[in-house]
Amino acid sequence: MAHALASAMTMLGFLGFAVSWVFSLYYMIRMAMSRVPNAPFRWLMVMNPFNVLFFPSDLTEAGRTYRLRFLVSILAIMSSVVAAGIGSLLDQN
Repeated sequence: MAHALASAMTMLGFLGFAVSWVFSLYYMIRMAMSRVPNAPFRWLMVMNPFNVLFFPSDLTEAGRTYRLRFLVSILAIMSSVVAAGIGSLLDQN
């Protein structure tokens, strides 16, 4: 019983990681495309447009929503990694 539960936890962790990664990729791209047209020039944006994550004032209202969803999906990725790790540790015994 414990072995099956640990295996299920590991598989759900891996599945959650894959789904959360796809959503985070989508939200990250949408966030980077939702900049305010008259945003101030920042050299960080020239090097990497995804750095807009650190400047929410440069985002439109929709961009701020995508930023929040992106941060939540990153939290889901970390939670999935922890769940998969715990499941695989429990599965070893």
